[in-house]
Amino acid sequence: MNIFQNTSRTTQCQLIDLELTRRYQANLNKLWDTQFDQIVKLLESAEHNLRQESVFYDTVNPLRIKLTSFVVSQNDYDYLQQLAEGLHLIIEKAIDWTLQVGNEVFEELFCEYERIRPYFRKEALADYWQRYARYDAIIDDSGLVKFIELNTCSPAGFVLSPASANQVNHILIELNLLGEMKSGTVCTGDMLKLMLDIREDSIYPHAAVALLYDENKITNELENFRLFLEEKGLPVVVGDMADCRYRNQQLWLGDIPISTCYCKIRIANAENRGYCWALDFKEKYADFLMAVQNQHVSCVNNLCVATVSEDKSMLQVLHHPDFQKNLLPEEIAMINKHVAWTAALNGRKSFLNGELVDTWAFVRDNKDSLLLKPSNQSRGKNIIVGKLISQSEWEKHCQPEARMPFVAQEYIEPFDLRVRVYKQGTENTETVRHYQTIALGMIDGKFKGIISRVAPLMVSSVANTGVTQSVLVK
Repeated sequence: MNIFQNTSRTTQCQLIDLELTRRYQANLNKLWDTQFDQIVKLLESAEHNLRQESVFYDTVNPLRIKLTSFVVSQNDYDYLQQLAEGLHLIIEKAIDWTLQVGNEVFEELFCEYERIRPYFRKEALADYWQRYARYDAIIDDSGLVKFIELNTCSPAGFVLSPASANQVNHILIELNLLGEMKSGTVCTGDMLKLMLDIREDSIYPHAAVALLYDENKITNELENFRLFLEEKGLPVVVGDMADCRYRNQQLWLGDIPISTCYCKIRIANAENRGYCWALDFKEKYADFLMAVQNQHVSCVNNLCVATVSEDKSMLQVLHHPDFQKNLLPEEIAMINKHVAWTAALNGRKSFLNGELVDTWAFVRDNKDSLLLKPSNQSRGKNIIVGKLISQSEWEKHCQPEARMPFVAQEYIEPFDLRVRVYKQGTENTETVRHYQTIALGMIDGKFKGIISRVAPLMVSSVANTGVTQSVLVK
């Protein structure tokens, strides 16, 4: 019996046709037998091109390329668009509901962000809290799509994925394998257009776009965005948010006035060992925060989506019966079918199939159906898959951790994809199981394409042995 019965495949829904990907990947794998030298040369050239274009995952890890693609029918692509745009509207309702004065759910799940809450601002002319997002999902072996993370403040994929996919597609053209298929990968240009639209709507439409980082010093895609914006002839500056100054009702970085900020930030609980914004953040970022409060700067990603909806506990809100009273029947059905059950390990009860359960006891007794992950940070790290460890280890990890809060989440096994890889500097190849995660890219409520990544580990992160697939629509 499926313990997540309301989220099981017992209710009819569209399933993704995975045979398209399996057959295409099998053909790619066979090519190694006859075109080994050409494939190696093409892969090495592709990775060289990414380095030349300054496209890196971070300052240490270059992007890797493998001969792999995710192929979907136009019908399935359209269905993923329907899911993404429907989920976007539900999340907007969930944010508004969570932020209502007196809502106990905020205290139960998001109390660590109370210190940030005074600076939550939706742009004056914006229809949505989420100006962009990438909703991570797993597709299981039956083709069922289940969302596992919302990522409303993590847009690096809008740079990394198109760059990698373009290189893979070039290889496919050289191998005469692209045919009439079109790209279904997200486009960096859509993110740039969003920045330009926000700048145009700002109160200082001729001032610079600031690409800001915080104490975590994560700058992944900032240099790429700087180059793209400069190519369009726009004033742009990259810098530390702490160095901003607020004077004459405008935010400045050095001697450059700012109209719009794109913030590469990571916010967690104040005691967190990693991404924090500790209790001194009000002093550290005082000028930036004052400009935000006074609405004298526009933000591509506001502090609400950097905290409340970025936190994985927002998935728990979606399953909350009181929140679902605000939804249409078809929205509730979508959550039950397509959003993974998730609960914070905070010592409180949670809802499972509409009933309150003792979260800790349920998680303790069902390790093979669950995984644990940090609620407000990850990058593919500190994820614990229950079926891979002993019961005693599992119970140890299930204890609430104040310095790094965790959520428990329904474990969805990704579909079985076999990718042929080679060891650099050798003539040896092997076919290895890879685990896929897709992300559905959203900008201002509209679906903009797919980010697909695979890894030989159960956690498909580009930070952790993962690579980006090209996405092809047939």
